[in-house]
Amino acid sequence: MRVLLVIGLSLGLASGCKKAMDALDKDAQVGADEKSKTLQEYLRTPPPAQPSAPPMMAGNNPQGNAPQAGNPTGNPNVRPNPVMGGNPPPQQQPTPPQPMNPNPGIGAAQGGSGGAAQAVRGAVRRTVSANDLANLRIYIESASLASGSMPGPQQILADVSRDLPGVVKAVQEGSLVLTGIRQREGVWAYEAAALSQANGGMVLTNNGVERMSPQQLQQALQLQR
Repeated sequence: MRVLLVIGLSLGLASGCKKAMDALDKDAQVGADEKSKTLQEYLRTPPPAQPSAPPMMAGNNPQGNAPQAGNPTGNPNVRPNPVMGGNPPPQQQPTPPQPMNPNPGIGAAQGGSGGAAQAVRGAVRRTVSANDLANLRIYIESASLASGSMPGPQQILADVSRDLPGVVKAVQEGSLVLTGIRQREGVWAYEAAALSQANGGMVLTNNGVERMSPQQLQQALQLQR
């Protein structure tokens, strides 16, 4: 009899547990369905519209002027900002440097009547002629002592063309005259201006370089003809 009672109680407990489990499963399924339905409805709902910017009120632009670049308020009293699109201030162009006269002294002399420029050229020519005459005297004296006779003008130019190019240039320009004298005593060469200048010019003789007036040079040239 006890055995039957125990078996009946066991069957009753098993049946009750099964019903309780079925009820829990049903409640869990219903909760999952409701959550899924709520999520789907949330996804279908469109997002709320964003509020648009309020229009510009009359108080912000009392003049009623249209906004301009660099002046968004439209107020004519507001100066435009160059960075925001206004006109930039004009830039001052640098003044180009003026060319300088590399030699103002010679330039000023050439701009005159020409007398000052000729005087400068004459002074340079006389200075060169003085040096050339001193070197030319050394050559003629050495050549005459070596050969026993005075060298002629063509031989002098050929021999000094390398060592004394200033002498060759002066002879070609006519500022220096080689007399071609055949004896040692006399005028070997002279400055062409010595015959025309009032103060004379430099003359090369067997005694060296000296200055003669036009009259003195003419007399010396007549004596050796």
